Amino acid sequence: MTVSGRYYTGGWRIGNLSLGGRFAGRFSQDFQFRVNEPALPAFPLKITPEAATALVWTRLAAPLPTMLPSLNQLGFDYIYWIIGAVEVTPPDAAGQGRCVLWAIGARQAPNGSLAVDPASDFTLPLSGRYQGSDFILANRRFKMAITGIPIPFNLFELRGQLGSDLIVQPGATTFADAKALSIPKFGPYLVIAGLANNWWEKLLVAGTYITRPYPAGGAANLAPTGITVERLGYQLPTSRSDGWVRAVFHLEPGAAYPLSQHRPGILLVDPERVEAILLDYHACLLAQADDDGNLHSVRLLIPKGTHLPSRLRAYVMLDVFPFHQQEL
Repeated sequence: MTVSGRYYTGGWRIGNLSLGGRFAGRFSQDFQFRVNEPALPAFPLKITPEAATALVWTRLAAPLPTMLPSLNQLGFDYIYWIIGAVEVTPPDAAGQGRCVLWAIGARQAPNGSLAVDPASDFTLPLSGRYQGSDFILANRRFKMAITGIPIPFNLFELRGQLGSDLIVQPGATTFADAKALSIPKFGPYLVIAGLANNWWEKLLVAGTYITRPYPAGGAANLAPTGITVERLGYQLPTSRSDGWVRAVFHLEPGAAYPLSQHRPGILLVDPERVEAILLDYHACLLAQADDDGNLHSVRLLIPKGTHLPSRLRAYVMLDVFPFHQQEL
């Protein structure tokens, strides 16, 4: 691989932006890499009728662009997600497979444990592939609120190597791509500060994160008892009208599933590609409680004009457990 370009000296500095200056020379450097092929460990995520493998994603750090930690590192660092497996295909002869994961926001409970946060800004799927324990997960064209600011992402991507202990190994990376001027309130200031690529077009962010196993005492990844999906309705969107998927629940006598403690959802998956349908799941999901505060229904809005594959699979998610699945 060769990296080459030109460099300038002089000019005026405004934040991370250089204006003017004079041409001072060129640079070019060749890089060579050797890739070893060790034995591939097994991908540690799986789903059973009783539980889905889940992990905690946290400590997001975004040091590139270099000014970004000064602007919002505290905002990044407060993020806690619980991520659970929804679909994991068996590995092929090369050890490769595909997977779909579901991430919801979490919070620190008063006793220090990690609890589902029903009021969180975070509800999103991650689709990708794995080879052994190496993975690439991504979501595209959606909004995600960071410290309350809804940022429209072109791409949000996580890469890493996930050990059998569900701890991502050193070298984990995250990458985000957003149109700089589409970021509410701060977009123009980011451009003025020189944080946008090609002067004004994109905010490109690179960083890292850590994971740990979701605690064994938690219930977010377990199949709850005493609750069933009574019916699942579906309305296909058109070019002029929204569509929807709605699940209605039934509770057995004496059972409880308080909506104030949980984050139900509906996830749409293309079963041929093993990829989540690209929607803003946080904005499009609405859950309702019955008179006793227990979960009654959850509805996913499918905006008009959304292109859907001929085959479609719906997962009813109770926290991060794929509680019910149905072909639509």
